[in-house]
Amino acid sequence: MGTRFFEITMKVPIGERKGTLCWTEEEGKLYGTLIILGHKNPFFGKISPDFLVELEGTMVTLMRTFSFRASGSLQDGKLMLNLREPRNSYQILGTEHTCTDSAGHLA
Repeated sequence: MGTRFFEITMKVPIGERKGTLCWTEEEGKLYGTLIILGHKNPFFGKISPDFLVELEGTMVTLMRTFSFRASGSLQDGKLMLNLREPRNSYQILGTEHTCTDSAGHLA
């Protein structure tokens, strides 16, 4: 299915943090980058035919680094994920945008 790009908001205890999430899909397998809290965080995962999403990766923050798992769904260009790490759980909401190159062409 190619590359998908999302502008996201992650709800954290001290408010909301904006970022991006981009993945490349190959036969239901995903790999990509979650950019949030000033860091690029690689991940891998899968997406089912009915658009259920599961991701795993490592997140870096100003205070610590931790492994995470996220699960949720993609419906009508809206991504909804519940990200879990050893201490907390966070909600991520995203809106899909078309990936374009610097000239504005579809990438």
